[in-house]
Amino acid sequence: MSHREEPYEVLRFLQSPSDSQRRSNPDGTPRFGTGEKEFSVPWHLIVVTLGMFCLILLMTLIVLVIQNIHHIQEKHEQAEIIANLTHKYRHEGTT
Repeated sequence: MSHREEPYEVLRFLQSPSDSQRRSNPDGTPRFGTGEKEFSVPWHLIVVTLGMFCLILLMTLIVLVIQNIHHIQEKHEQAEIIANLTHKYRHEGTT
């Protein structure tokens, strides 16, 4: 017996015009959902919403980083002031 490879066939699933009209909006965006409870969500709305959410998160992160840097600088300045005062009073006490 000889073994012969046969190529895979491409299957096309055809839709009737009524199915294609039912599954997309007039503007060409797909409808999500099944049965009677189908609803339409334009992808532009999702992109804009996620974009604004990311922008707000980024701005919040920038503000927190700036506040943290400012706090570290103030702490460093206070440590220098304390070190200078400590050094000054130690030298005054010995004289």
